[in-house]
Amino acid sequence: MTNRNYNLTADSAGGGCIQGFTGVELVIDEPSLYALDILEAPRLETITIKNLASGKPPHLVLGNLTALRQVKLPGSHPGAVIHLHSHSAPAPLEISGPAP
Repeated sequence: MTNRNYNLTADSAGGGCIQGFTGVELVIDEPSLYALDILEAPRLETITIKNLASGKPPHLVLGNLTALRQVKLPGSHPGAVIHLHSHSAPAPLEISGPAP
């Protein structure tokens, strides 16, 4: 069983959604998901993706995360598809993964 500090709503197609997270750092370890929406978390500054389903690049939708400054991708994936949605101008955002 996964010990989570967030509420995840998952579907049967490998997708999930975390909405209204109240912390500043979110660590994701969800080996059954490849697509994840993270929405409406105004205090969230850092997202660390430790594990998502293998075989496909992670597909992330990041919506209205006004304090987000950093997204750390897992070493097991060769990149990611990331959609950013915001009601205001985005702040500088660092997206990083393992060094080649």
